[in-house]
Amino acid sequence: MSRYLSDMKGSFEVCQRPGGGQCIKQIVPAQGMAWTDPVKPNTIFGDDNWTNYDVNAEVFIDNGDVEIGGRWQDMYNLGYRFTLAKTGAWTVRFQNTTLRSGSIAGFNGAIWHTMKLRLQSTTIQAFIDDASLVSFTDGSNSSGRAFLASSYNANMFDNLLIGAPGVSVDPLTRASEPSSAPPLSVALHSVSSGATIRYSCTGRERIILAIFDMRGNKVRLLIDGMHTAGPHEVVWNGRNDHGGPAGNGSYLLRIVKGGQPSYQVFRKIAE
Repeated sequence: MSRYLSDMKGSFEVCQRPGGGQCIKQIVPAQGMAWTDPVKPNTIFGDDNWTNYDVNAEVFIDNGDVEIGGRWQDMYNLGYRFTLAKTGAWTVRFQNTTLRSGSIAGFNGAIWHTMKLRLQSTTIQAFIDDASLVSFTDGSNSSGRAFLASSYNANMFDNLLIGAPGVSVDPLTRASEPSSAPPLSVALHSVSSGATIRYSCTGRERIILAIFDMRGNKVRLLIDGMHTAGPHEVVWNGRNDHGGPAGNGSYLLRIVKGGQPSYQVFRKIAE
């Protein structure tokens, strides 16, 4: 995941996730000498032309607060910012203007939580652990990259997912049960049988599915073609375009559906 991040302030590095695996941690402990107005650590990714999308990430707040955001404009003002503090206090801002705020009753700041910010036209929605916090309209900015931000604390991020609003993708390290005509899901399988990717189309449309390594090199093109309405699925057998086995480790699943790209970092695990 870190290969796709561009740090603007602070330093977001790969570290060991407590309990196993890896994640991203902000490691700069304090503000240094500022040449201009101070800004909190932040790292950006994506495309300036991105418009409507969900930003999802698991977060662990060591102290202070964390942010996920989208429609980024610059490193000093950022964009739409969904902030969560260790106390459970939250805000949704555009740059430095608070649009909505509140506090989560009974919030446990000592465990991992899932944050999601949905940007759909002028509708802005924020979620914690799949529960909706707020939904409102604001037209301050219509496009821009996504980003992560943190106070000067050892806060952690994992399982970052960017996708079209309402489209869900589960990491391979989690089992998922298919529902009727799911928009998109990835089911857990062993290395020998690979991964089953299920998706549905509301009408005739082009679908592109490809696997990339974490250096951005294409490993396997799974699908590129027109599909009819209804449920579909494809199996990745764990091999590359040349038929050779892909090693265990982290990969990127890229999905283009309805002209909108979605990305999911996942781990190919041993049996």
